[in-house]
Amino acid sequence: MSEAIRNALTANPKATIQEVNDSILAKYPSAMINKGSFSVAFYTGRQKLGIKSKRRVKGKIGITTKKTALAGGNGVGNGKIEIGAIKAAIELIKQAGSETAAVELIKALGDIRGNG
Repeated sequence: MSEAIRNALTANPKATIQEVNDSILAKYPSAMINKGSFSVAFYTGRQKLGIKSKRRVKGKIGITTKKTALAGGNGVGNGKIEIGAIKAAIELIKQAGSETAAVELIKALGDIRGNG
């Protein structure tokens, strides 16, 4: 199976795992292919042939290090939280002694301001 995978990848280095699987099944219709073994052999074959994968770099969702223009300047907007707001929240937790105590302080502040 590994040789057939290497041959398919040599012929078409951009082939997907499904395309290689289909081409092997077309050549050997009676073959019983285990998905796990095939997957390992496919990616090992790509590595041995020096075929790099196109990995996407995923950024952190919802956190930005740049200052953003936010309505009200509260550190939260457009689904993003500024680093400054996170640091302030960490400092609040330290000052309050625990996360629970910090939440209670925020609730109490909402009651005082009439938002609670």
